[in-house]
Amino acid sequence: MQCHELLLPDWAWERADELPETENAGALRRVQAALTACGQAQALGNLLVLGSGAGRLSWDIHRHLAPSTTLALDNNPLLSAVAHRLVALQQPWQLLEVQPSRQLGLPQEQLWWLEAPAADTELRSRWFALAADAWQAPLRRGCFDVLVTPWFVDVNGREIRELIGLVAQLLKPGGLWINTGPLLYASNLTLAQKYTHDEILTLLGMAGFSVEFQQAETLTYLKSPLSTQVRGEQVWTFAARAPAQGYINTQAEFPPAWLQLPHLPIPHSVALVQQQNPVLQQLLGLVDGRTSLQQIAAQMAPNLDPGQDALALVKTVFAQLLLGVEMEA
Repeated sequence: MQCHELLLPDWAWERADELPETENAGALRRVQAALTACGQAQALGNLLVLGSGAGRLSWDIHRHLAPSTTLALDNNPLLSAVAHRLVALQQPWQLLEVQPSRQLGLPQEQLWWLEAPAADTELRSRWFALAADAWQAPLRRGCFDVLVTPWFVDVNGREIRELIGLVAQLLKPGGLWINTGPLLYASNLTLAQKYTHDEILTLLGMAGFSVEFQQAETLTYLKSPLSTQVRGEQVWTFAARAPAQGYINTQAEFPPAWLQLPHLPIPHSVALVQQQNPVLQQLLGLVDGRTSLQQIAAQMAPNLDPGQDALALVKTVFAQLLLGVEMEA
């Protein structure tokens, strides 16, 4: 039942929508505007949509802009199954909406047909739905030319710095990241982790991304044709170009970029810090100018007690090293 508000707008409501622009058309327009501004509207290559929901935006991009392949990934298996059935199998089905706040003169119940815009078999053969956790997805590093995160910031449960690292790992060097949606945040994040637009732009710059497009607009969201209520959101869309291969942030700042964004490589100079403690000296021995805090944490994790956060531990150790704090093994 919780998926109704995601299934119906994607595949049913627009046929009864009297707005000048449907929600689906608006979402596609924002992505197209970003691609056009970045000179990539005609050459998408391999496309990944993270948090694809019921799949409509991924399918609209695929059938209008024809990337080489499109992977629509969402952690909800029901939404992914619906997308696969409607798009890949071209099998429509019906879903009942029960609307408690119905408009005067309209029914309280409506049986909707869910159906994907048709396309030929060859085009559909290059679109795929995948039910998976974005943070542990079975995907190779650096295999996507374009990555889209629609309405992902508010539901992914992680903070922006981790999302930037994930995107950087999945994109090819020089690939394009398009984010579109409101800056809502999961309730588990602290106020300090709920970054503003300007802070996100700063973090992108630290990670080597160059922002080539951004715009904000206020629109209606999840508007049922039967309902008396409508939700409004300010949607921020940006397109950021991933750094070139081997990018290292050399700017002098404290704390350094590699400590704030743990997917970035740790400069080799950090390994020159002298430590009497043999365990810490061994940890510094892993620093080679290419390895990140994330990678060191992954090596340490199997040796820690269950429940210990390897990345948090490694970040603390290196932060204390930079501050010159004496540490015990």
